[in-house]
Amino acid sequence: MKRYWLRVSTLPWQKATKEQFIEAERKAGFRSSSGYGEVATNSFIGGGIQGRTTCGEITEEVYGLDPEFLEVAQ
Repeated sequence: MKRYWLRVSTLPWQKATKEQFIEAERKAGFRSSSGYGEVATNSFIGGGIQGRTTCGEITEEVYGLDPEFLEVAQ
């Protein structure tokens, strides 16, 4: 199951809907080549917004370099 995460500026990471993630991507300048309503990236940074997608278990081995994300996502 794919999950979507957003972070604005220095605020904490938050779980997002697919629609919120796509809207944030577009505001950051990313557009899907697959058509409107589809995710353009697995992760992005732009315009003061960060986004990432995850699948499966969120572990320290994979996300240990971002302890703030790890704390919120687990």
